[in-house]
Amino acid sequence: MLFRSQLAQANIGRTVGSGDCSALKGGARLGSLGGGGAGIDKLAPGMVLRLSPGSSFSGSMGRFNVSSSGHYIVLEAIRPDGTFTFLDQNWMGGSSAGRRVRRATGNFRTLKGSATIYSGD
Repeated sequence: MLFRSQLAQANIGRTVGSGDCSALKGGARLGSLGGGGAGIDKLAPGMVLRLSPGSSFSGSMGRFNVSSSGHYIVLEAIRPDGTFTFLDQNWMGGSSAGRRVRRATGNFRTLKGSATIYSGD
């Protein structure tokens, strides 16, 4: 299940595929995560989440606001308190500076909106 996670980890600071966040998507649909972290017990490292358009959560970058097209992130670590480490790219509104994989943290207990969970393989 760690395929997407391994791909992203191996490319921190570099661009994967087109540089769009969807270059990190993969795997079978497993379910969903709701606002405030509802469903967090379904999550494991290596899974990919597609954050729904308009979703947001608090993290190391302040408030992470998802655009109208949604956003894919790869879970690197998840803790019972709702905090997590993730990998993503295309995080600066499409600018070339953001089209590189980065590591950041967040808290699913602050999630507004929802996300679709994928296996990540």
